[in-house]
Amino acid sequence: MAMRLTSHFCKFLLCSACVTFAFGEGTDDPRPRAQAKYLSIAPVVDGIVEGDPAWQDLTALSDFTQTIPNNGTPATLETKVYVGYTDDSLHIAFIAYEDDLNDMKPSSAGWESDGVVVVIDPYQSELTGVAFSTNQTGVEWDASLFNGNTDWNWSTVWDAEAKVNDDNWSVEMVIPFTSLQYPRQEVQSWGINFSRYVRSRNENSTWAAIPRQFSVWRLGLAGTIENIRPPPSKRNVRFNPYLIASQGEGRDADLVERSDFGFDVLYSLTPTLNFTATFNTDFAQVESDQLQINTGRFSLFFPETRPFFLENSALFTIGVPRETLVFHSRRIGIARDGTRLPMDGGIKLAGHVGRQNEVGFMYLRADDASFEGYEDFAVARYSRTLTNRSKFGILATNRDSDSYQSQTFAGDLQWGFGEYGEIRSFIATSHANDGIERDDEYTYAVYGSYNSPRWRSSASYHEVGAGFNPAIGFVQRRNSRKMHVASRRTVTLDGKWGLREWQPQSNYTAYWDFDGYKESGYLQLDSNFVWKNGANVRTSINVAEEGVRYPFFIAGEEVLVGEYESPELNIGVNSPFDRRWGIGGAFGVGGFYQGDRRSLVLWSNYTFSEHLNMSVGYDFSEVDFPNLNEPFNYSLMRFGFRSAFTPKVVLSGRLQYNDADDILSANVRFAWLRSASTGFYLVYSEVDDGRYAESSHRRSIVLKYSHMFDMNF
Repeated sequence: MAMRLTSHFCKFLLCSACVTFAFGEGTDDPRPRAQAKYLSIAPVVDGIVEGDPAWQDLTALSDFTQTIPNNGTPATLETKVYVGYTDDSLHIAFIAYEDDLNDMKPSSAGWESDGVVVVIDPYQSELTGVAFSTNQTGVEWDASLFNGNTDWNWSTVWDAEAKVNDDNWSVEMVIPFTSLQYPRQEVQSWGINFSRYVRSRNENSTWAAIPRQFSVWRLGLAGTIENIRPPPSKRNVRFNPYLIASQGEGRDADLVERSDFGFDVLYSLTPTLNFTATFNTDFAQVESDQLQINTGRFSLFFPETRPFFLENSALFTIGVPRETLVFHSRRIGIARDGTRLPMDGGIKLAGHVGRQNEVGFMYLRADDASFEGYEDFAVARYSRTLTNRSKFGILATNRDSDSYQSQTFAGDLQWGFGEYGEIRSFIATSHANDGIERDDEYTYAVYGSYNSPRWRSSASYHEVGAGFNPAIGFVQRRNSRKMHVASRRTVTLDGKWGLREWQPQSNYTAYWDFDGYKESGYLQLDSNFVWKNGANVRTSINVAEEGVRYPFFIAGEEVLVGEYESPELNIGVNSPFDRRWGIGGAFGVGGFYQGDRRSLVLWSNYTFSEHLNMSVGYDFSEVDFPNLNEPFNYSLMRFGFRSAFTPKVVLSGRLQYNDADDILSANVRFAWLRSASTGFYLVYSEVDDGRYAESSHRRSIVLKYSHMFDMNF
């Protein structure tokens, strides 16, 4: 075993070195700098910036630069930003000027709204940070950032108020220092950037200019705000008790019906290190999973949505997204069929120790799937940040059941080269004393990317041993070797025929087992035309290869043993983003295992007003297998709505039907929020699952109230 691991580790280092040479070029670009000013008078947080004496002596940050549609040119509308701080909070104000106020597109749904964003990287790590966003209605969105990715399920305490004026709209944000993690120095400089999106023009602009291949989430391209003097010693305690009453029927009714209480508590051991404890943990307010149809032989991936696990979740992430994760928190308190298992509680410690070191530890206890015992889960993590988007770290997990224990150990490395190049890699091994003999209990991967204004290229190699079984992780394929290469060219068209750019791209992914048998291959040749208004047309020619050694079923129909090569043509269209009504879809035709498939995907969303929007989606496939007398079909239908009576009083719902597995899912939530996702919730959920002959339905109604006691000392 040791010899095999040594061999794989050598491969791991060799691949890392190769990718280093391939992607190690880049350029330097000076970033803007500004001064934060202490506010002797705290602003009145009402959205009115002009005329408030707190802002009068501050110098506005302006001169925003377009990211899209005309990258590198000045923004067409003026935006002013003011940054100051008081003894306990960071204050940020925007004034967003408009040519015509009727052109504004406010909405309670962030993905279809005008808006402003601030991203903050207090450690100037270029990897981790937070984002705060709002628009003309004052609705609040917040996110945690890691390596250019956003997690909008993260939530913290802050406030925003907006006001529409004669020729502009303005907004004030107040972010308590206790909601941020930052170094210990008396005088600090933070990475910061500001962004504005004008939906009617499909224009995005930023204070610190961003090349077209990146977005404002790229923290290494942020500017710097200097002379911040946050409180050095203030401690924060947030105590969130909850009361819950619920009724249920059908499957798992005994898990739903209860009148109970519990709490979460967060204590800032230092301004950079938080301790969180949870007792009788409950996530009744979390939305239901989005349904998926499995058209292959391997496990589907469902993302985490529970708040306790989302905070600092990037710290605990090692692996290949959606394929192989050393730690996946959905293995805690959720059975494989989606049933929520009772959780007694747990603790979490996460944050920075010094400027470069990040640590994390979690311990939780939950019932096992048999409801006859419980399981203990523990995760420990250390990561050290280096310069230029680089870091390395280690992670260990342990799962302790009544009958066995299992552990996983992993290490990861990320290295940034210049502005455009990056490599990422990890290696992990697992062990369990469950009496099952396993060989090749390892996995590793190396990924390299190069993203310039014209070229976006990547290459990766990923290997998963047949016996790799992470204690609290996710593995889609075992006994596999994966190779992936991709490249995309961006051709700017500067408005010719109304087009912004043309993006031809190609990628190839293939999987082999350890005997050299090719299980899957996928070649995609794609051409994407993007108009200046945001509309796009995509055409692609795909060739799928599948080696099926054992038969399996799709929508109840058998896929036969064999080796298949299936070409497919796909055409997709999406309407402009500046319309009240958006619509799009795709049509595909081509081979599918031993037969042929025709597929249709449609989506639409309609914004009735800034307070109400609805969306629908429809995925349909018709499959003709030669071993069947007639074709069969399967579909997935979705309907959703969101009605925001105020920024903090929201009614939302989702209805889904998967006819391949005969599953109907409904989830309706009424939320009267206070701060950081606490408040009053009324949730109705129903799942009718045709895969079960008896008690196929699950129905529940939950009333939950949680309150945050925010105490500083």
